[in-house]
Amino acid sequence: MKTGTLNVSVVSSAKYFMPHILGKFREKFPQIKVKLEVSKRLQVKHHFLENKTDFGSYSVIDNSIQSEHVNFLDNPLVLMQLLIQNTQTFQPLGV
Repeated sequence: MKTGTLNVSVVSSAKYFMPHILGKFREKFPQIKVKLEVSKRLQVKHHFLENKTDFGSYSVIDNSIQSEHVNFLDNPLVLMQLLIQNTQTFQPLGV
């Protein structure tokens, strides 16, 4: 594709990194317009099924959709808490 519009649908967690990825794409292909839609996972799935999006991103593979999946970003889930002021110790999280 040298011109046109690239339609991208992503879940809300992808809104933090996808603009950076698409920005690099736009630098390389400035003549291609990019439309980014952030929505719920079910809506992203419907966009695939209705052929309204060229590609999308979400964290759990949906095997009910016949598509190609590419892992491109490590996305670990972590627990974190602030250090207690000036003590450098942690309060139990209760987990």
